[in-house]
Amino acid sequence: MVDPVQRINALQERAAVTKPPALPRWEDWQRSVPNEVVRSALFTVGNRRDRREFLVETELAAIGETQVTYQGVELRQDDEDVWLQALHLAREQPLDAPIEFVPHAFLRAIGWPTTGHYYALLRDAFGRMQRTTVTFRNQRLHKGLSISLIRRFEWSDRDAGGSDDRCKVWIEPEMRLLFGNTQYTRIEWEQRRHLRPLAKWLHGYFASHRTPLPVRVVTLRDACGSDTRELRNFRPKLKAALTELVEACFLSDWQIDETDLVHVCRAPAPGVDACGQTRLI
Repeated sequence: MVDPVQRINALQERAAVTKPPALPRWEDWQRSVPNEVVRSALFTVGNRRDRREFLVETELAAIGETQVTYQGVELRQDDEDVWLQALHLAREQPLDAPIEFVPHAFLRAIGWPTTGHYYALLRDAFGRMQRTTVTFRNQRLHKGLSISLIRRFEWSDRDAGGSDDRCKVWIEPEMRLLFGNTQYTRIEWEQRRHLRPLAKWLHGYFASHRTPLPVRVVTLRDACGSDTRELRNFRPKLKAALTELVEACFLSDWQIDETDLVHVCRAPAPGVDACGQTRLI
């Protein structure tokens, strides 16, 4: 008997031969990301003021069956903000075509100031992601998939993005394979934009589960890429981030039990946030 998952993957690959690969569609208030990304330390919770480490063929911590190997400069949550917005723009067209945007509008979309300094930071983020090699291996893919997060990008030589400056970014067409049919997470963008790094990572991870299962503190510490070695020092940071998610109306409750398992309760129903407010869709 043919494995249904293998059959679906074969049909997807066959379809990709006949038409240009494209991302799934999602709403303007959402951003979408493969589950393998938000359940791993690909984008860490490091402070962007700290020096970034260069990793060579390093296996990253991940929750679940996926093995993630990475080479490149350490990526952080600010890089993920940039990548999520690029994917959001790319969903409107085939992946073999570049996305074009005005840096000023892009910066506003990710919640960064629209100054020359942040224009340079945006360009740096694209550069870091272009110079990456990420390999994903899991049962769903039935193979190893090695890609760069950004294939190529072009930008103006001017220090700041003017109203008529346009940048181009190419996303790897193979990125479509990571999204599959249901193997990606839709994130509420406005919630994420106002969170601090650890809360952002937890937001993505818990959003990737309809009903999150209990998970150990040490597992979260490793998978988010925290450099806090002692759990007694990480727990207060984790508690503060979980409280931040309650205040953002993503979680309704959380607790860490006596066995160091983290339990969370998400928003009760689609279209209504954890504070009971109707969400505009």
